[in-house]
Amino acid sequence: MQTENELKKAFLKRYQECLKIEKSIEDEIRELRASVMIPTQAMDGMPHGTGKSDLSSYAVLIDEMFRRYGKEKEHSWSVRKEIIKAINELPTESERMVLRFRYINGWAWERVAVESNYDYRYVLKIHGKALIHLQIPENFSNGEKRTLKDT
Repeated sequence: MQTENELKKAFLKRYQECLKIEKSIEDEIRELRASVMIPTQAMDGMPHGTGKSDLSSYAVLIDEMFRRYGKEKEHSWSVRKEIIKAINELPTESERMVLRFRYINGWAWERVAVESNYDYRYVLKIHGKALIHLQIPENFSNGEKRTLKDT
């Protein structure tokens, strides 16, 4: 069983997870477009056709990817909005800032300390207080974690 703080961290880490999934789908679309724009040439010395291909399968595939991307974008936006709302409800600006730097920007603790002008240990102390004050939705469970296969 997870502790309450571990559950809250999992809730916050979903922000970066959503961004990674979005980027991965964008990369897939970019690769698919590139493969159609710059088809590979068979250099086997054998005669081949004119090189013209039927783009209908490409159109179906790209349409499917855009639909998937749209669904993921919609889900991602609602998750990120929920996380930002929870952070914005924290009682102090220092708590909000540390959680934003760490979970929204995805910065390492060292950079959070430098950017916030706080001592490294003090940043960790603020983080601990922020987790105590952070209110996450009651229906959140870490089992909600999504992967590319889920999209």
